[in-house]
Amino acid sequence: MPNILISLLLLLATPIGQAPTSTPNSDDYCGLQGVVVGAGAGEPLRKASVQLCATETSNQCSGATANAMGQFEIRGVSPGRYRLSATATGYIETPYGQRTPGGMGAILNLSRGEKLTGLSIKLIPAGVISGRVYDEDGLPLADVVVSDLTVVYTSGQRQLRASTVVRTNDLGEYRLWGLNPGQHFVLAEYKPTRPANFPPGAGYLPTFYPGGLDAVHATPISILGGDEFDGANIDLQPAHTVRVRGHIYGGGEHHTIFLILREISALGDLVPPVYAQEKDGEFQLNNVTPGSYYLYAIGRDQSGPKMSREPLEVGDADLENVDMTVQQSMSFSGNIRIEGMLRAPSMRVSLTPRGGQKVFGTAPSAYTDIGGRFTLDNVYPGDYDVQVDDIPPGCYLRSAATRGSDILANGFSPEHGGPIDISIGRYGASIYGAVTKDQQPYTGATVTLVPDPPRRSEPHLYKITSTDQSGHFILDGVAPGDYKVFAWESVEHAAYANSDFLQPFELQGESAHVSQGSRVTVNLTLIPKTDVE
Repeated sequence: MPNILISLLLLLATPIGQAPTSTPNSDDYCGLQGVVVGAGAGEPLRKASVQLCATETSNQCSGATANAMGQFEIRGVSPGRYRLSATATGYIETPYGQRTPGGMGAILNLSRGEKLTGLSIKLIPAGVISGRVYDEDGLPLADVVVSDLTVVYTSGQRQLRASTVVRTNDLGEYRLWGLNPGQHFVLAEYKPTRPANFPPGAGYLPTFYPGGLDAVHATPISILGGDEFDGANIDLQPAHTVRVRGHIYGGGEHHTIFLILREISALGDLVPPVYAQEKDGEFQLNNVTPGSYYLYAIGRDQSGPKMSREPLEVGDADLENVDMTVQQSMSFSGNIRIEGMLRAPSMRVSLTPRGGQKVFGTAPSAYTDIGGRFTLDNVYPGDYDVQVDDIPPGCYLRSAATRGSDILANGFSPEHGGPIDISIGRYGASIYGAVTKDQQPYTGATVTLVPDPPRRSEPHLYKITSTDQSGHFILDGVAPGDYKVFAWESVEHAAYANSDFLQPFELQGESAHVSQGSRVTVNLTLIPKTDVE
């Protein structure tokens, strides 16, 4: 009886779609050797940190430190598919096999007992942008917040997001360092550390380098590896500022009130947060420049956290009687089941803002218990997509619904109510293939799977991988349907989910129809970086 129990436990612990395996002996383990050098001169990088991580399991990683000659060695690696990367002070973290800045690099497909040697990782030097910020009289301004903004794609929407934020010193100087190669926008916002000492009604408009007042007309700065762009000076334009006063209802006595510009997600508020008066919930924001904002109110009472977000247009006059009611966050229960299985491994369920919306706080998420149940707490009003991580290999997200509404197609809103029922298909399709350039295998190409219309609004259908050291790729756990597969020399992450970006390349993708459990081969020709730029 004990032996039967042990056998059953081992069977339950085996990943779905895989047979039980014995512990590999020493001859089965793989290893790799290589060198880390700086791109350009190719100098060895002493003490560079090297990391090897499995593609299927994020917590399965091995590491090494390069010696004085930049050499490294990693031993005792189980067969499988891995990503290798390295980083060093003054350089950008770079994956092995990266052909262009921002590329995913190559997957290393290690066979039983394989020992790879002669690997070379070329690290790209980080870039720098520096300059000064002046007032209307040409005098330097201290305590100006300067942000480095780069273009990102979120849920298919193009946005600007801050990656580095600094303050100017007493000479009005700023230095943005550790920058990746690419296009950078610089935004200066005057945020005095002591706003109470700043003259009432006086302020400066947020200004992009070299002087634009909005993101649409801002001029990007092109940074190559190791570039130091000096003289990115910005003249702030004075503006009459106003006062915003109002009242917060609900959520206890303490509230945090702040404003965020709507057109950018610079990860910062335009004015420092202030607390409402404890007795009656009144608040006042001073020195607010004209613009389009979101006004946030965060509170808490005995029942838990509360929040409200309202659009706010600020003009040339003070705003009075701006009233808001904070709403109680909600909780939603749900269940995940895998077809044909009584039990399933733990998976992570998240609600992510739909269509690139900006929301406050982190996305609600939870892990399933042994019965597949989960509870999502602190859900605020908004529109969300459901995301499921740690799906067993070979499986796919088949459906998600609440009260008859298809969440995968239409999204989830708290107004729909719960519970959330999620189904995982056990036999996903696989797409195999190779990528070539000039009829030669291409290592490190980025391969993306894009659903055919009208399912392009469903994020779970998109997949991304890269070619291995032989130019081959595998896309596993693909939901049944019709797709196009693209191979890129260089592409912004998630740009392929943007219809305007993808439209010129539609004819360069290869069509693929997959059914449950099918295996399809698709061979691709690389889309050059020059076609994307």
